[in-house]
Amino acid sequence: TVFHLDFSTKICFMRTLRRTFLSYGKDRSDCAESCPEKFDLDFLKYVLNFRNKNRSRTMTLLSEHPHLKVYQFKHPKELDLYLNTAGL
Repeated sequence: TVFHLDFSTKICFMRTLRRTFLSYGKDRSDCAESCPEKFDLDFLKYVLNFRNKNRSRTMTLLSEHPHLKVYQFKHPKELDLYLNTAGL
Protein backbone atom coordinates (compact mmCIF):
# COMPACT_ATOMS: atom_id res chain seq x y z
CA THR A 1 0.00 0.00 0.00
CA VAL A 2 1.28 3.46 -0.96
CA PHE A 3 -0.05 6.77 0.28
CA HIS A 4 1.03 9.27 -2.35
CA LEU A 5 0.81 12.84 -1.07
CA ASP A 6 0.66 14.69 -4.36
CA PHE A 7 0.23 18.14 -2.82
CA SER A 8 0.85 21.29 -4.84
CA THR A 9 4.18 23.07 -4.71
CA LYS A 10 2.43 26.04 -3.10
CA ILE A 11 1.11 23.94 -0.21
CA CYS A 12 4.46 22.23 0.36
CA PHE A 13 6.42 25.47 0.17
CA MET A 14 4.09 27.36 2.51
CA ARG A 15 4.18 24.51 5.03
CA THR A 16 7.97 24.42 4.85
CA LEU A 17 8.19 28.16 5.48
CA ARG A 18 5.71 27.98 8.36
CA ARG A 19 7.56 25.07 9.96
CA THR A 20 10.91 26.84 9.55
CA PHE A 21 9.73 30.06 11.16
CA LEU A 22 7.72 28.45 13.96
CA SER A 23 10.48 25.97 14.88
CA TYR A 24 13.57 28.04 14.05
CA GLY A 25 16.44 27.17 16.38
CA LYS A 26 14.46 24.42 18.12
CA ASP A 27 14.85 20.64 18.01
CA ARG A 28 11.74 19.06 16.52
CA SER A 29 10.44 15.72 17.78
CA ASP A 30 10.37 14.33 14.22
CA CYS A 31 14.06 15.10 13.59
CA ALA A 32 17.35 13.87 14.95
CA GLU A 33 18.37 15.15 18.36
CA SER A 34 20.69 18.17 18.38
CA CYS A 35 19.54 19.13 14.90
CA PRO A 36 17.71 22.41 15.38
CA GLU A 37 15.50 23.83 12.64
CA LYS A 38 17.37 26.31 10.47
CA PHE A 39 16.72 28.45 7.43
CA ASP A 40 18.14 26.51 4.48
CA LEU A 41 17.86 28.20 1.09
CA ASP A 42 18.98 25.05 -0.76
CA PHE A 43 16.19 23.06 0.89
CA LEU A 44 13.62 25.71 -0.03
CA LYS A 45 14.80 25.50 -3.65
CA TYR A 46 14.50 21.71 -3.44
CA VAL A 47 10.90 22.00 -2.25
CA LEU A 48 10.08 24.51 -5.00
CA ASN A 49 11.50 22.24 -7.72
CA PHE A 50 10.59 18.81 -6.35
CA ARG A 51 7.20 18.34 -8.00
CA ASN A 52 8.32 19.54 -11.45
CA LYS A 53 11.46 17.41 -11.39
CA ASN A 54 10.09 14.25 -9.77
CA ARG A 55 6.35 13.90 -10.29
CA SER A 56 6.47 12.17 -13.68
CA ARG A 57 9.08 9.69 -12.41
CA THR A 58 6.99 8.98 -9.31
CA MET A 59 3.87 8.39 -11.37
CA THR A 60 5.79 6.08 -13.71
CA LEU A 61 7.16 4.07 -10.80
CA LEU A 62 3.71 3.70 -9.30
CA SER A 63 2.22 2.56 -12.61
CA GLU A 64 4.98 -0.04 -13.01
CA HIS A 65 3.78 -1.81 -9.87
CA PRO A 66 0.10 -2.62 -10.46
CA HIS A 67 0.07 -4.98 -7.47
CA LEU A 68 0.31 -1.98 -5.15
CA LYS A 69 -2.78 -0.34 -3.74
CA VAL A 70 -2.16 3.38 -4.27
CA TYR A 71 -4.06 6.09 -2.44
CA GLN A 72 -3.34 9.46 -3.99
CA PHE A 73 -4.19 12.70 -2.21
CA LYS A 74 -3.88 16.02 -4.01
CA HIS A 75 -4.86 18.19 -1.04
CA PRO A 76 -4.46 17.84 2.73
CA LYS A 77 -8.26 17.98 3.12
CA GLU A 78 -8.57 14.81 1.02
CA LEU A 79 -6.08 13.07 3.30
CA ASP A 80 -7.86 14.30 6.43
CA LEU A 81 -11.19 13.06 5.10
CA TYR A 82 -9.72 9.64 4.35
CA LEU A 83 -8.08 9.36 7.76
CA ASN A 84 -11.25 10.45 9.56
CA THR A 85 -13.37 8.03 7.53
CA ALA A 86 -10.92 5.19 8.16
CA GLY A 87 -10.97 5.97 11.88
CA LEU A 88 -7.27 6.79 11.96
